Amino acid sequence: MLAPSHQPVAWRRWWPRWPWPTAWPVAVPAGIELTPLVLAAGAWAALAVWGGRLAPAGLQDHGRALGHWSLMSAAMMLPLALPLAATVAERTLRRRQPVAVAEALGAYLLVWVVFGAAAHVVLADLVVPAGAAASRALTGSSVTDAAVGGTLGVALLAGSALWRATPVFGRARNRCHRVRPLAPSGPAADLGCVALGSATGLWCTVACGPTMAAMAVLPHSLPVAAGLSVVILAERARWLPLRVTAPALLALAVALAVGLAR
Repeated sequence: MLAPSHQPVAWRRWWPRWPWPTAWPVAVPAGIELTPLVLAAGAWAALAVWGGRLAPAGLQDHGRALGHWSLMSAAMMLPLALPLAATVAERTLRRRQPVAVAEALGAYLLVWVVFGAAAHVVLADLVVPAGAAASRALTGSSVTDAAVGGTLGVALLAGSALWRATPVFGRARNRCHRVRPLAPSGPAADLGCVALGSATGLWCTVACGPTMAAMAVLPHSLPVAAGLSVVILAERARWLPLRVTAPALLALAVALAVGLAR
């Protein structure tokens, strides 16, 4: 293994416990490493400006829901891909670093888009209508799909807090940072970057999937998404331990339940 000949960029000191790669002596421009944050900031801006227009009219509005989910996934999940971008850049020839990082981040985000589409179809088309029909049959009241979706979202959010206490979550979170050798150039390098991004995305969906699945059925709210994003990022960057982030998710679930009940 080669000893690093370049010091990490200064902004990494804000993330002291993040598993940054330091094994390869390749200089990486800060702009390359910061690509996930730049893209996430753009997605947040788009949600803030056009979020109301992009938000689906109902749970079964799949086209707009997919567009809204894609932006929300980019905003919330790309900051977690900072180590992925750094890993790919430091294991790639300098001339192809932008392409390699774009391939890895594109594959990573595509996994989240597919996950969101599947979660939305399963929850919005199957679980929510069945729950609403069962509630109407049992209680005789006019329970709407939106009410059932909100209740399901709160339950998923509370369940995601409990999910963090399982060993599966811990293993998945650790494997989000697993690296593999990358070819220096050619088709093998492209395939390697896509494979690494896809694997990182898959393990990330195992760790954070229950939390993000809640967003597929909850009323689309920018403050809720921002709050979840802060909790997930603080957890992944290890600014806060699980004993703090898990209760924070539970508290957010309770707050949402109270808000939906009004």
